[in-house]
Amino acid sequence: MITDYTGMHIGDLVILEQLEPLEGKRGKRYLCRCACGNHCIKTGSQLGKAYYQGEGAHCGCKSKQNRRAWGNSVRFGNRRYRK
Repeated sequence: MITDYTGMHIGDLVILEQLEPLEGKRGKRYLCRCACGNHCIKTGSQLGKAYYQGEGAHCGCKSKQNRRAWGNSVRFGNRRYRK
């Protein structure tokens, strides 16, 4: 198991540095830079899940792109259909 993700590339993220944990919390936090240019803070558990399970890690830019793509769709019940 990896103990320090600093300097690694995981998905679209480059891990820049390890930050101090929040007061009263034990988990590690990391400052990351996404391929789109945004900076974000991710926890060690988020990065570990993305690394070991092969999931893509990003700052949220992919979620915004997906919402934009599905914005022009129609809902029928719980399903969405593109126009």
